[in-house]
Amino acid sequence: MFSESSCRHWCHGTFKPLGGTFPAIFGDDYAFAAVDFDRFRIHHKKIRVQPDGNTIKLKTLYRPDQAAETNSPIPDYYEFLNGGREIFTYGPNGAFVHIDDPVCGQNASIDGPNTGLFFGDETADVGQVLLTEMGDLNFIRNLHGYNFVRHPASKPVDQRIIKRMFLGKLLDTREPDFIMGQIKRSNSSSASIAINLQNRIRLGLIRPQAQFFFAAPGIGSAIAVAAGEFT
Repeated sequence: MFSESSCRHWCHGTFKPLGGTFPAIFGDDYAFAAVDFDRFRIHHKKIRVQPDGNTIKLKTLYRPDQAAETNSPIPDYYEFLNGGREIFTYGPNGAFVHIDDPVCGQNASIDGPNTGLFFGDETADVGQVLLTEMGDLNFIRNLHGYNFVRHPASKPVDQRIIKRMFLGKLLDTREPDFIMGQIKRSNSSSASIAINLQNRIRLGLIRPQAQFFFAAPGIGSAIAVAAGEFT
């Protein structure tokens, strides 16, 4: 959604530009997307990388040591907090975050309450950081509920993001419009944000030729936010 390298991380090492399937993380869900980049412009973006305190453990399909780092500078839209640089590898094959394996041979384990707190708080915070850098803390409020697309990690995470943004005066409401609940779907895979965007279009919550804001909390954590416009 924001760059080929970041999508490679979120999609476990696979990215097919201008359409294709995104492999599932938690389930067998897939999405297909075709993007006209001439009408989709990102003007501001930030990806924050920091350890999530092992709230989520996952057996990944990649190993960070497979991505040898180069001397190429890391893009300036990355920021690292609390040891984030130590778990991050950036190279010609993409951007990777080290995630601890779960115990007892499991494929994944999640600490539900702490996941909601961590990703809700951190996503709201990195969003505020980006808006502050943009010099427009009213950016999301001025969308009036339209074109604010979030990766639907879970309803508790989404509720926490909205609550923290409301308390930070970035939003006028603290009631999230959790689209995945309306369409009776869950965060079954890394395809969820594409599904969420598709259904927001269907429900009339996306306005063309207008500004937008994306927020995508990711395992590891790599939390990405972006602001731009549909032309």
